[in-house]
Amino acid sequence: MKVYLAGPMHGCNDADALDWRTVAARSLHGHDVINPAELADYRGRESQVDPHEIVREDLRAIAGCDVVLANCWRPSYGTAMEIAIADREHCIPVVTIVPDK
Repeated sequence: MKVYLAGPMHGCNDADALDWRTVAARSLHGHDVINPAELADYRGRESQVDPHEIVREDLRAIAGCDVVLANCWRPSYGTAMEIAIADREHCIPVVTIVPDK
């Protein structure tokens, strides 16, 4: 099974953007995990990258997945877009994690 790890990255430090993805990937051992932070970690270089290309790359990755795991620990336009695209355009199941804060 191929799993896409959706969650906030913009404005996040390494711990917030990356740590949960590392834990999730370990927990999903044996599955093909797609980590967008590994595909294109643009944090700190936003002015040097084409945001449209980042979105296109993420959407291509989502389209090839079997399920999206979305960590919704804070509001994120990008995560919301990934969830909507997976669900509405590709009928890919989305599992959301919403920590109780």
